[in-house]
Amino acid sequence: MDTELWESKIRLLGRITQSEHEFLLETLRSSPSELQCVHDDEKWHLLSHYTQVLSEGMPVDEINYLKQRKALSLPCPHIRDELFANFLRYVYPSTPFLDIDNFYLRNLDGDNLESGKRSLLLTQAVLYAGSQFTDLSTLKELGFDSRRKACQHFHGNVKMIRCLGIDKDVYSNISACLLMNGSQSDAGEEINPRYWIDQAVSLAFRIGLHRRNPKYQTDSSRARLQTRLWWSCYTKDRLSSFPNLERSRIMDTEYSITALRRQDFEKAILHPKITIFAEDFVREYNALVLSSVQLVRLCILIGRVVETLQIAEPLHKDLRDYVSSGSNTKTEPTPVFRPVLNHRQQHLSVEDRAQLAGLRISRTGGRLQLIQSSFSRIVCGVSMCVGCHWPGDGNPSITNVDCQQEKSIGKILGSTRARSMASLSRLLGEVLRKDLVSYLPTEAAGFLNAAIRLHHPRDSIASGHSTKGNPGIRVFIEAERILRARSWTLAKECVEDWVETPAGDLAQARSEGNELNDGFTEQSISPS
Repeated sequence: MDTELWESKIRLLGRITQSEHEFLLETLRSSPSELQCVHDDEKWHLLSHYTQVLSEGMPVDEINYLKQRKALSLPCPHIRDELFANFLRYVYPSTPFLDIDNFYLRNLDGDNLESGKRSLLLTQAVLYAGSQFTDLSTLKELGFDSRRKACQHFHGNVKMIRCLGIDKDVYSNISACLLMNGSQSDAGEEINPRYWIDQAVSLAFRIGLHRRNPKYQTDSSRARLQTRLWWSCYTKDRLSSFPNLERSRIMDTEYSITALRRQDFEKAILHPKITIFAEDFVREYNALVLSSVQLVRLCILIGRVVETLQIAEPLHKDLRDYVSSGSNTKTEPTPVFRPVLNHRQQHLSVEDRAQLAGLRISRTGGRLQLIQSSFSRIVCGVSMCVGCHWPGDGNPSITNVDCQQEKSIGKILGSTRARSMASLSRLLGEVLRKDLVSYLPTEAAGFLNAAIRLHHPRDSIASGHSTKGNPGIRVFIEAERILRARSWTLAKECVEDWVETPAGDLAQARSEGNELNDGFTEQSISPS
């Protein structure tokens, strides 16, 4: 393939930085002249009509190369349906932007394969996401001898299609970038792990997803799609920044769109064909919708907590140094410490944040780093327990092995719940023992109560398992201790907003937790 021709195509993409140019071009330079696996043509269906439409505006050598890579082909029906079903089960809950029925009927339905109106880019991205959780025996039917090679195949197709600018729909480009984010098979992401999410966020801001479009009614299908797509960008951005202690691209002051709601999702009655090959997903659809809504709230809250800690930690150290070194002097404390003390009672206001911006000092002592890294575990733990998986994002709590051993979402959650709750328990214990409770914003009361509800020990009792040492019990106890360590004036409102249950039920839960607390020692609930 002529590299200069491909490079000229990349330059036509418009405003693109040098690093982005090199990132995309690297794929073309490294693309093999012959495919790494032998494809069984009987297992692939060439999109003949769509290929003919493309050939009217593309050089013949580019079309032939895309054909050779099977980028213009789809797997046979039963494999195609299995890939899409796995996408729905394991990826959709974390990126719920698709109109499932519309996407399937337009892009994957066997009765509509010859249509020229489709999103080739998004289709390949969905197949890539689904291939990460598809049984290897199924992928071998397509000619791949490993899951990694199957993922690399679809991953390379997405990058190639985007480089050529075949799909100009901005929504499809944003969606594809979200599905590509955090891929383990992309050498270019070793240099810039946030490349794809940064692309998605930039496009989202460019077309105004961060604010409500007056052209569309709030209950229209387009408005709901825009809302789901924006909040998918938001949660992906948050989760990409937490593990590496980076600032998020999307700041809470930069958008003016309502939080994700149940009403923003499409109807629960899906196409009969989808019901056949993804019955478990259809059955649990409403629960997964609620999980997605709760995860957005979780990311908003944790973003505020991390932002608070970033400012509070150096100031807290500065204050401690002042007290320890100047307690015997008659020097009056500088006025700047007044907002510091106020900050210990509530979340910093915009004015306080601006006033204290010049007081940042180097992060020493490791406390901030410890707590921030722990927040990546809390995201992982709680998101897993509410049913939102993050495949390909370096999530340590769920693996392809888990997905292959279990067939239902419920069983996968059951096999990972203990690990997730153990991480959550360790974090809550660190927050309490490191004397950081006073730094948490008021909204944390609602989150802690939500954690109690998610990890309620009642399930452990019903299942007949011993409660002693159970991670769920430890989470329950740690959360209760934090709630009691500070006076939460808005706790009741936060609780009802988070868990959508009467506060009286939570009082009963606390009472049950007190009974379970009897007999536990300090050592039994300490982080392992």
